[in-house]
Amino acid sequence: MKLLLLITMLFVVLSINAFGQEGWTNQTPASPLFELHGVYAVDSLNIWAVGEEGTIIHSTDGGLTWESIPSGTTEMILTIEFINSDTGWVAGADDGIASTVLRTTDAGLNWEAQTLSGGGALSIFDLDFIKGIPGEPTYGFITGDLGFTWKTDDFGANWNSVRNDCENTFWSCYFVNKDTGWFVGTPSVQEPYTIMQTADGGSTWQVQTNPTETNLRGVCFGTDLKGIAVGLNGTIIYTSDGGATWKESADGGYTRW
Repeated sequence: MKLLLLITMLFVVLSINAFGQEGWTNQTPASPLFELHGVYAVDSLNIWAVGEEGTIIHSTDGGLTWESIPSGTTEMILTIEFINSDTGWVAGADDGIASTVLRTTDAGLNWEAQTLSGGGALSIFDLDFIKGIPGEPTYGFITGDLGFTWKTDDFGANWNSVRNDCENTFWSCYFVNKDTGWFVGTPSVQEPYTIMQTADGGSTWQVQTNPTETNLRGVCFGTDLKGIAVGLNGTIIYTSDGGATWKESADGGYTRW
C-alpha cells in the first residue's frame, strides 16, 4: 500500500512539473543584440524580428536559434512583414531626415531601398499587405508620423501617397481586403482623430469615434465588421459594425498595449 501511495504521489508531482513547462519560453538570442521593435512569423518555423541599429534577425527553427541578417542600414527598424518565404519588407526611421523602407525578394540575402512618393515621414510605424488573392495584385499599405500613408500594388516598386488630410501620427494599420482598412494613432489639439477608415483603398477617408479619446497603438480585425484597437492607459476598444461604433472593453489597467 505504501509503495502504491509513493508511486501515485510521484506520478502527480511529475505530471504537475510537465504541465508547468507549457506556456511561454525565453527565446532571446545568446549574442548581444540591440532593442527589438517588430516580429513577423511566415510560418511556425520561419520567424523574423527587427530593431535598433538596422537589426534584422531570422530563425528557421521556430526561434530556437537566430541568425543576424545584414540589412545595409544602421537606422532604426520598427516593423516587418513578409508575403511569402522570400519577399518581405522592413521599415522604420532614418536619422530624423526621412523614413527607411527596404525590400527583399531572396529571403533576406539582399535588401533594396524603396522610395515613397509625395514626401516622407520621419518614421514608418507599421505596414500591412493583403496576401493570397489569386489573379490580383499584391496590395500593401504603410503608415507613419504626420499623417503620411502610402499604397502599393506592384510589390513596392512604387509607393503612392494616399494621405487623408490628417497630420496625426498613425501607429498601426490593418486591412481586411484591398479596399477596407483602418488606421489608429495619436490625437492632436487641432485634430482629435485617432481612428480613420477607408472603404475604397485610400481614395477617401472617414473619421471614426474613439470612445476613450486616448492614444491608440494597435488595431486588428477578424472580419470586415469585428475588430479591436488598443492603446495607452490600458485602453481596449472593440467594434462589431466595422467601426461605425466603438465601445470600451473591460478595464485594461495602466498598461501600454
